[in-house]
Amino acid sequence: MPGLDFAKLCEELDIEVYKADKNSAMVKSLALAGKEPGRVAKRSAMSTCLKKMYHNSNATWNVISVGDSNIERDALKEVVADGGGNRRQKGICKTVKLRENLTLPALSKELQSLMPSLKELVLCEEDFDRTMKDVTTFGGAVGKMLRI
Repeated sequence: MPGLDFAKLCEELDIEVYKADKNSAMVKSLALAGKEPGRVAKRSAMSTCLKKMYHNSNATWNVISVGDSNIERDALKEVVADGGGNRRQKGICKTVKLRENLTLPALSKELQSLMPSLKELVLCEEDFDRTMKDVTTFGGAVGKMLRI
């Protein structure tokens, strides 16, 4: 958005951004071994974030991802499945894949359709991996989507 100082906004809202660095030594070495650099970088950033959020806690990782990127969705599923590499307990990973390349009004509409169900999404104790097409097919109700 023109004129938006994103860094300042994140600072004001106390939001920490975890950057996926495709140029890090680790990502480059894994890329040479045949791994997809974008996915490795996303996985590393997400793992760092979750480890920081859940440090000194035995709580089950309970993660929701809403977005339009397959790479981010798949990277998060990998991180949660192995608990960031050093946990014995598998986490709960819930993903909702938005349609890609939406206009801002269309993206806003998709996100607003999820808003009434956020509490239900948080409280769900099972993994799920759905698309907005699933939501639309089932009348737009996330609750119905989860029970299919």
